[in-house]
Amino acid sequence: MKDVLSLIVDTEKEINETLKMEKQRLEEWVTEEKKRIDAEIAEKRAGLEEEARRLKDSIKKRAEEEASLLTRKAKEFACKIEAIDEERLREIVRKYLERVVR
Repeated sequence: MKDVLSLIVDTEKEINETLKMEKQRLEEWVTEEKKRIDAEIAEKRAGLEEEARRLKDSIKKRAEEEASLLTRKAKEFACKIEAIDEERLREIVRKYLERVVR
């Protein structure tokens, strides 16, 4: 009976030791996975931030180009208007106003 009891106690100790080792191994695995996932998230975040910066720069450049084009066209239009003699300009404005009033 004592041998059976000793065997049960030894087996229980072995089971507890195995559980303790497995718990420690699992905690280490979880810690490593968390580090790996955190690093992956940081890498993706950095990539997204870089992509957002490039997109912002691209949009800004496009807006500046469009603004420059509009400014140039406005200057050209102003020069054309300045080149029209006053009587012709009055005639154009009168015709335009007649269309608006109708």
